[in-house]
Amino acid sequence: MKKNLCLFSALALVLTSCSSDDNQDSNVVLPRTIKYSNIQYPSDNSSYVSTYDGNKVVSVKDEAGRTDYTYEGSQIVKEINYDTESGKDIISDIVGYKYTNGKLTESTFAEGFSAEFPNGEYQSRYVYIHNADGTIKKEHYRINTKTGVETKNSTVEVLTFANGNLVKSVETDSETGSVFTAVYEYDNKNNPFKNILGFNLLIGHSEGEGSVSSVNNVIKYTASYKDGGAANVYKREIVYDANDYPSKITNYKNDGTTINEINEYTY
Repeated sequence: MKKNLCLFSALALVLTSCSSDDNQDSNVVLPRTIKYSNIQYPSDNSSYVSTYDGNKVVSVKDEAGRTDYTYEGSQIVKEINYDTESGKDIISDIVGYKYTNGKLTESTFAEGFSAEFPNGEYQSRYVYIHNADGTIKKEHYRINTKTGVETKNSTVEVLTFANGNLVKSVETDSETGSVFTAVYEYDNKNNPFKNILGFNLLIGHSEGEGSVSSVNNVIKYTASYKDGGAANVYKREIVYDANDYPSKITNYKNDGTTINEINEYTY
């Protein structure tokens, strides 16, 4: 369902939504729906709808699937993603989150569920190390589901934040020596997800959308490798509503003029 929403994966989690819960605080601005349009691949077009309990997201669904969320207090501790196209709820993957002193320190991922692999045939986890300078180091481990042995991935990512926004991600591969750098520039308006409880702690998303934990919106994303190749620059044009939340985001390809995706929000 999630168009690789896995937050963390997540996210990109283009996690957007519609609330029908009677307990929702009408004074809290929450994304109710998002219409996602892919210009080149219209078959990928989707409309996402969410259910809330207050400002906790309960589930997000589109035409092909659903994501259910579990909280402990104010923290999201689990996402279960289902494929629903067959008319049945079939688990596609499960994401778990662990926290220490109110900070995300680990996320786990499992997919490929069957009678032979009830806990998932493919498992991995990310460890988030909060450095003294405010940066966060993200380490990736793969798990052999038959032996339980973990193998550390050669790639390590360092995330830099400023004013509540993910502004830079540097991914280094110790085996190949490659270095991938992503730099994000923001507006001063409201991120659609800023009022969803627990999203501010989910710092693992660093795709072109930026991070769902950021307080503002990415307007420019620059991706480059240290090998000296030309950097790719992606811009976004944002239309805001009266409360300074995005009502429409247009994502351009790196030529700066060709539209790639359009997201339309209601609250």
